[in-house]
Amino acid sequence: MEERLKRAVKDYFLSRGCEEVESPSGVDAAFREGERLIGVKVVSLDVSAVGLVAAKRVREAILELLKEAGGLYDKLYIAIPEVGYRSLPLPSEFRRSGVGLLEVGDKGVVERVAARPLGGRPLPQPRARPEFEARVKALEERVAELERRINELYRLLEELRSSKPPEAPRAPPSAPIELEAEELPEFVRGNPWLVELSKRRG
Repeated sequence: MEERLKRAVKDYFLSRGCEEVESPSGVDAAFREGERLIGVKVVSLDVSAVGLVAAKRVREAILELLKEAGGLYDKLYIAIPEVGYRSLPLPSEFRRSGVGLLEVGDKGVVERVAARPLGGRPLPQPRARPEFEARVKALEERVAELERRINELYRLLEELRSSKPPEAPRAPPSAPIELEAEELPEFVRGNPWLVELSKRRG
């Protein structure tokens, strides 16, 4: 049964795009998922091992796994045959420990409880490529220049708001036009409205 469980676990992680790697002590199978290392311990339970007996065995496997491989892997799993929740520790116990639970049945592997990153190995920090760093630096400089120009525009706008607009020069009053009587036609000579009209034109 143990070999069947290992084979099913291997197929499961390979189907997720993981790469199988050599496993140090403490686990039965190890896989690499990106920069993370995943360790799996297989616990083969007999059909007769149900209830408290199976739960106790799984708890012991969790403690043993954390003790031997807790500092070597980023995620750890316990893989067991399908026996039902009544024969297992509560899911909260798995979550507190950080160890995930894989259940292997006729339909394949089911991740009953997701493993929590243990933080045993520090992940390498990704470094940006030099051309990206240069672009980011150039963008930061442009943003700083734009901020400087915007602040200058705000300052000029405040100065314009606080200053009084210059007064427009007033045009001098135009003198009334005086016309000689000889320059006018005979029908308007001596008309008093002619003087008033000449004043309005000014």
